[in-house]
Amino acid sequence: MLKIDKNTNVSAQVTIDSEDNGTVMVAYMSATLNEGDINISKSIQDKATFLANEETVKADFAEFDDYVFKLLKE
Repeated sequence: MLKIDKNTNVSAQVTIDSEDNGTVMVAYMSATLNEGDINISKSIQDKATFLANEETVKADFAEFDDYVFKLLKE
């Protein structure tokens, strides 16, 4: 018997433009959607830049979550 599993992987990076350091990667996000399961992971790469730009980064986190949850409905 053949059983096919369909998985969708999504990843994103949050970057902040800095006058001193150029473009800084602040956080990394990934999500895996499969038949009946969803896993979303977030990792902060630069704590100082995250804390200085917390509202912006959290808005990007929310946008990523919204995108992933839309995929559930497809």
